Amino acid sequence: MASVQRQYAPRSDGVTPTHAVAVMVGNAANIVWINRDRYICVYTAPAGTEKDRAESNAKYILTAPRIDNRPVQVRACDPRLATIDYTDENDGAEMWRIYYFNEHSYLCEIKSDGEGGWERGSLDDQQLQVAEKSPLAAVVDGGDVKVYFQPKDKAALYVTWSPKGPRGQWSTPSCMTDSL
Repeated sequence: MASVQRQYAPRSDGVTPTHAVAVMVGNAANIVWINRDRYICVYTAPAGTEKDRAESNAKYILTAPRIDNRPVQVRACDPRLATIDYTDENDGAEMWRIYYFNEHSYLCEIKSDGEGGWERGSLDDQQLQVAEKSPLAAVVDGGDVKVYFQPKDKAALYVTWSPKGPRGQWSTPSCMTDSL
């Protein structure tokens, strides 16, 4: 990671979060969601079971990833999120990634080493524009990270993939199906 950035708590005014996804990072459950200002937010569970948390009145910790000292904003129409976590087999480093569509409808990635800092992922360099109603999913499959989406002006689902690791050299997207 280039630098660790301080995490700021987003506004928490009782507004129902939208498009929540969950991922285990180490031993902590993380719920990633979009707030009413379209910023990516994260609830992180304190250690222990839900029963332990209920008995001790421990609360989830609310943070918002920041890139270039700004919160990460998703597109207004039909926002989507996907997230993965894996341990790099080469150096044992834990990698956490969040995928989303930015306000210009490009597929984007932010990544963290689990220590609190976030940075842009290499998927941003691909400049992949997505369709208005594109689905979004990500998975770790063996040695690869795979991201599924629908490109702009296409009527099919595509996949791009990268070998697991910090460098992230992404493939050219390929069509998975004939049409949706």
